[in-house]
Amino acid sequence: MANVSNLKDSSPDTDDIAKQLQAVKADLAKLTEVVSGYAAAKGTEARDRVTREAEALSAEARARYDRTAAEADRIAREAGDLVRERPGMAVGMAAAVGFLVGYLGARR
Repeated sequence: MANVSNLKDSSPDTDDIAKQLQAVKADLAKLTEVVSGYAAAKGTEARDRVTREAEALSAEARARYDRTAAEADRIAREAGDLVRERPGMAVGMAAAVGFLVGYLGARR
């Protein structure tokens, strides 16, 4: 049978337990700091990547808009030139389009 004095000597006292708890708390605080730093770095990395992709898409959209605007200007100039060169044909085409729109609108 174990006597009380041997049991008391082998069990940790409250000061040892308190010290171990403080060490665990310190380790958890360090771990939390490391994880927070890692998450912040990953968040910054993701934000930077999204920003770069958004800038690239914006530049591409701007280029497409410029090309489309240039094409629309070219078509408008060609239409204006055609009207000046052949005004009779332009009036006839306008009348045909007007008739077609009126016909389709009246069917409803």
